[in-house]
Amino acid sequence: MAQVRSRILQLCQKGDHLLAYAALSGSPYDAENHPGLWELLARQCEAAGAGDLARRAREALLSAGTLHGGQALAHTAYLIEIGDFVSATTLIEAQFGTDPQDETARIIYGKALLGTDPAKGLRLLEGLETDDLILSLRIVDALRQNSRFQAAARRLADLAERHPGEARIATRQARVQEQQGGWAEAIQSWLKIVDEIPSQRVPGLLKVAFLQKRFENTENATESAAELLTLENPTRSASELAAQIELLDMLGQERAMLAAMHRLARESAHGTVSPALWEQIAASQVDAGRIGLVDWMAKLGLPIGVTAHALLEAARDYLPDLGRAARDIHAAAQIKSPEILLPAFKAMAPERARPVSGLGNILLVNATLAAGGAERQFVMLIRALLKSGLPADRISVALFSTAEERGHAHFLSELTALGVRIHDLDAISDTPTLRPEVQQVLALLPARIRADLLPLITLCQSERPMAIHGWQDRSSVAAGLAGLLTDIPRIVMSARNMEPAKRADPNLPMLRGLYRTLCAMPQVTLTVNSEAGARGYEDWLDLGHNQAKVIHNAIDGAAFPLLPQANDAQSAPLRILGVFRFAANKRPELWLRTIAALRAKSSRPIQARLVGSGPFLDRIIELRNELGLHDIEIAQSLSRPDEIYCEADVLLLMSRVEGTPNVVIEAQCSGLAVAACDVGGVREALHDDGLALPAEIGPDMAADQILDWLDTRALSNPEVRRAAILGKYDMASLAMLTLGLYGVVEAEGEEPDA
Repeated sequence: MAQVRSRILQLCQKGDHLLAYAALSGSPYDAENHPGLWELLARQCEAAGAGDLARRAREALLSAGTLHGGQALAHTAYLIEIGDFVSATTLIEAQFGTDPQDETARIIYGKALLGTDPAKGLRLLEGLETDDLILSLRIVDALRQNSRFQAAARRLADLAERHPGEARIATRQARVQEQQGGWAEAIQSWLKIVDEIPSQRVPGLLKVAFLQKRFENTENATESAAELLTLENPTRSASELAAQIELLDMLGQERAMLAAMHRLARESAHGTVSPALWEQIAASQVDAGRIGLVDWMAKLGLPIGVTAHALLEAARDYLPDLGRAARDIHAAAQIKSPEILLPAFKAMAPERARPVSGLGNILLVNATLAAGGAERQFVMLIRALLKSGLPADRISVALFSTAEERGHAHFLSELTALGVRIHDLDAISDTPTLRPEVQQVLALLPARIRADLLPLITLCQSERPMAIHGWQDRSSVAAGLAGLLTDIPRIVMSARNMEPAKRADPNLPMLRGLYRTLCAMPQVTLTVNSEAGARGYEDWLDLGHNQAKVIHNAIDGAAFPLLPQANDAQSAPLRILGVFRFAANKRPELWLRTIAALRAKSSRPIQARLVGSGPFLDRIIELRNELGLHDIEIAQSLSRPDEIYCEADVLLLMSRVEGTPNVVIEAQCSGLAVAACDVGGVREALHDDGLALPAEIGPDMAADQILDWLDTRALSNPEVRRAAILGKYDMASLAMLTLGLYGVVEAEGEEPDA
């Protein structure tokens, strides 16, 4: 053995590491019985830069079960480098346990965990001071993944000081701003990146256009898109063309997108487009549900990848003539999921709804508990169910996110106090057990729908509820599909929004076919919270009249006491309140300009206050100051009704689109008079003395109509206004009608302790 050791050292000193490896491999000294020789070889190869040979020596030790100490750490680092975090985690835990005391082992273990259990990895690494930029960025990414955006922003600010001009830092800073809802700030950061970092100009403009579109700033989004599409670059890369395809798709410019894709396909014939890029494009089309376009690419012989080919084969089970149907790129673009899967879902529906005992559990599903009217009503429904006598241990709540720093936990403490079980679907990583045909259907669904379904199905298999109830469009479709695929006897889908055909939601067309298919099933009921909303959904989904069941919102009178009445004296200020999400569909600019017009026209002093949050906050503050309305208070974190509706005489709501606006109901219950644009279910929610403004109105006309209305003593009779609201929107009716849909016999009970 000594001779072999000397031979290895001699060959390594001469630089003949491959011969050294061959000499040891051909000797009788295997890694199981003589690990020291193999460790020696690994160290010599690593020191000389022969990393591949060092890795092969370590793999021999690993296979023999004799890889220990420094070599185990070295091999773990290699596994992390190639992205095999599972093997890396397994190896280091086998060597050092789950709480390594060795500092180097602890750091490497933390790196491995960032890829398998980011939360645990962060606990090991977050306080680490390191000059390793790659590791620092991975820590930032883990913080973002765990919705800890403030900590990520602080770490990025520190990194930016130490690494000025580093694109990976700047782009992450912009993404963190976006994730925190600071869209205007994120747009400015991306514009700065476009100006200062040439390599990021194309992706930067793409992000700017995307955020402007989300901001519903269509004019600026189009300008950014035009700049990106006309960039003067004679050597435009294939990846830039791919970015154009993504941009045009996002802007809804399908014909232009298809033309760009066709051009890229022609360029591929000249070898300028890498197979990896085509795989990326194919994967994005699969995720968007565009099965036909993927088939078109495959027929051209483009390298779409093994996964895309397998999905195409699966799609032929649902559309056997897929190849003929996708005869050209335009015809191919019309072949989409989930539409091709609708017959399969129809075939899964039972002939009739199964009877229920009335004694099972209920699973309610919503996206988040953000500060919104629909979310407040979600909690109100649970309160009503508990008050009716349904025990808390029979109610489970599933939420797609409860991330506090995303604003998704506004009502979480209130819901927690009710004692029901709460499940964060984002924290469920277990894969559900599914029949092969169901697995195939899920694989063909668009990525957004599939991502919602998998954790929800896992929860349904664990909870086995007798009824599942989805709240708002996204959650309703997910709950409907999960209920169908796990054979839940009763499915309720509650649409909270108004006039889907008019909403600027790019996901609604994708949901329409699923909604309609589910509504035709005997175990499914669609509910809407206003007559106008029901008719809107029936028209959108081509349903029969009265197929959508109206269940009004509810209000807890004890939580919304009658507030002090207004002072009618002309010298007393008129206090106007706005309560809404700071988003385009609420028209905050129209609200502010109407306040400015009221101040210009009214002989009475006008005070105004805003309550809400959202992506338009920066623009609201900017416009407030431009209009000289500096005194308008903007409160962002209020949840108690007495804090929201106090010190106000009138609620003013000027939304472009509404369902049944909770703020209108709540304000009137508190005694306030309400003026609101006549959209959606607003007129149904208004008391007789309320003002329904035209849906399309300018600030001057709105101010004139509001002042005329106020002259008719609109502020009088708050007690009558409150009584009418409590009579129409009572908790007992909400509970009784909902329990009937679940198959639960109504029971009387007391208000739960909160």
